[in-house]
Amino acid sequence: MTTPVNTKQAPHRDLRFANLDELEAELDRIERAHEAGTLETTGNWSAGQICAHLATFWRMTFDGFDFKAPLLLRLIVKPFKSKMLGQKPPRGIRLRGKIRVIEPEPEVPLADGLAALRREIARTRDGQRMTHASPLFGELTHEQWLTLHLNHCAMHLGFTRYA
Repeated sequence: MTTPVNTKQAPHRDLRFANLDELEAELDRIERAHEAGTLETTGNWSAGQICAHLATFWRMTFDGFDFKAPLLLRLIVKPFKSKMLGQKPPRGIRLRGKIRVIEPEPEVPLADGLAALRREIARTRDGQRMTHASPLFGELTHEQWLTLHLNHCAMHLGFTRYA
């Protein structure tokens, strides 16, 4: 068993995605780096696990969540909702309780993780609307969900490196 990396301090690229095209271009670069044998990760998850996690969370915004953040946490973040939605989530958050359902499996091939994430992006491009309430923020518009996903992807994909 390897010692977990402190992801608050791990090397991290500062990515930003303004739209789905930019996100998909980064996924293509990651896939090419993997094929060339130059892809690395600096956090605790493989690139396949990262993509699988992002896909699972994205899917739930279409299909629904089976959990909510604790009430106290929801009340604390409520006044900061607009500001928080415009920023990348902080690194190093440990998932506890029912939210652990969005953690990836221990072994996820990159091809599987990428395929899952690309399926959810395709659903968005095909016009499906993200309508389910956030377990943390409550009701969000489709556009707010998209911003949240782009920021979430930027944070997690920042743990990948390639030549």
